[in-house]
Amino acid sequence: MEDAKSGMIRYDFRRGCLIGNLGQELNALPGPFRGALNEVMRQWEARMASCLTDDYDADTAQKLAVFFWIGWEGAVLRARLEGSAQPLDIFGDGFLALLERA
Repeated sequence: MEDAKSGMIRYDFRRGCLIGNLGQELNALPGPFRGALNEVMRQWEARMASCLTDDYDADTAQKLAVFFWIGWEGAVLRARLEGSAQPLDIFGDGFLALLERA
């Protein structure tokens, strides 16, 4: 999260996540993009879930991974809209607190 935040700050919040950006333009893209973008998100979720399985059962790890990516993409969008890292920090702090309680 810190690395992504640093990149957004470096580019003055004009860049975000390519997958998130494409997802926001989904209606203007050819039909196969929907499946391709979903597959990328599923791969990201699987990678994160595999990292979380040391501390959580597989079902919980998967749910946390899905929750992270849904929330993170929203935080990236909001950071771009506001031109501020605050949404990234709020989401990051909240997600880490959730991990501690889960």
